[in-house]
Amino acid sequence: MVFEVDYKKQIEQARDLYKSNAEHYINTAKLLYEKKADPALITAAFFHGVKFYDIPQQNYKIDGEVRELVHHFQQHFKSQERVEFKSNLEDITLNPKIFLLRLMDQKERVSNPSTSEKKRLEAADRILKIYAPLAELMGLHEMASEIKNTAFAVKQPVEYERIKNFIEKQNFEEKLDEIKKVLVEKLENAGLKFTLSSRVKSPASIFYKKRKINDYIGVRVIVDDMESVEKASVIVKSLGGLVEEKDYIKNKKPNGYQSLHLIMEGEVRGEKTPFEVQIRTKEMDDKIQQSEDIKHAFYKSGLNKQLDPKMEVIKKANQLIDQKRESEAWRLIEKAVRYDLINVKVKVGGAEFDLNLPKNSTVLDAAFNLPKNIPKMESLNPFHIGHYVKGSLVNNKNVGKDSVLKDGDELELRVGRKAQKHSLDLLRKVVTSNALKGLKENEEIFSKKQR
Repeated sequence: MVFEVDYKKQIEQARDLYKSNAEHYINTAKLLYEKKADPALITAAFFHGVKFYDIPQQNYKIDGEVRELVHHFQQHFKSQERVEFKSNLEDITLNPKIFLLRLMDQKERVSNPSTSEKKRLEAADRILKIYAPLAELMGLHEMASEIKNTAFAVKQPVEYERIKNFIEKQNFEEKLDEIKKVLVEKLENAGLKFTLSSRVKSPASIFYKKRKINDYIGVRVIVDDMESVEKASVIVKSLGGLVEEKDYIKNKKPNGYQSLHLIMEGEVRGEKTPFEVQIRTKEMDDKIQQSEDIKHAFYKSGLNKQLDPKMEVIKKANQLIDQKRESEAWRLIEKAVRYDLINVKVKVGGAEFDLNLPKNSTVLDAAFNLPKNIPKMESLNPFHIGHYVKGSLVNNKNVGKDSVLKDGDELELRVGRKAQKHSLDLLRKVVTSNALKGLKENEEIFSKKQR
């Protein structure tokens, strides 16, 4: 199968298959290759613009699964948006790989500056009306947000720049850092176990949200149980500036959604700043990830007025999508396009660890997320190994403690015999609660030494 032996060699050979626009098909396949997708899906991406009788059989063996994927892809594009949306919805229930292939095809078109303006605009339109809503439906939230923003920049370049400049002028990223820092400290002091995620609303999300926006800045706190939800709620309210409380835990939404939403407007970096904090249990969060409402996807696509939400295809999709999440194809997609997590291999003191970390994690995030007790390194007690990091290699290259890691990186930590002082500036760089906690402990360790 293509790409199994020599990717670069196959790329060069493939150019002979295309009379024009070879780069698009090669790059689409490359996107999937870099995501470590399975060979059948990569091969289908490679050939999705070629008629099978034009493929020299002596060079390429095409199996049944590849033929099926390419056939579905080539039969797919129609002139009517509602037909295309319905076709994708049906195919997701049959084989999610087909949808992923189409999504990567459109992503490459809209991202490639060498693509003609007409084709980029067409791809941007498809992404905004069809692929981003369906990616949300499949639970690929980070992917949906990214492709929607990329498409918006192509479709509405003036508005994109205007909103982007507004976000930068308001210093939302810096304000978010400040809010997170305060929240993490208060939640930790209360002894709560939690995970915290956050975001600044993208230009595309701001533009397409028609009502008043109270959540340019959003923070989500996931805790273990309802008692912890109540404690976290009291802590958030203690910041002052509660504007509105929406309790979707007591008043569950019709689609089963449960979460506590607190709309706040507090003093952040000397300015009144609106932000939203969502609090829910891990069980509630898991249910949200597993049961996206298809009607909501239709609403986001702008097709809800054209399509009857009671259509049999929607009923069928509602039933089948949850079943398909258990299939190999779904697991492939979750692994291939899981933008919110990266996998890093870490070596330290002769031991090796396989870590899954949030996107944008740094070297110190990895260090402070290692187990406290590492074989052959007991002499470093009583402190966590993160305090002893004095240098690091990523893919055999020297990097700083604040270096951002990428999926698939190999990290080797160099540790000293004594605890190392870490700069407090790193508080703005790390993204995990363990690293935030570790840096605060590090400051306390060296404050005591100076007394």
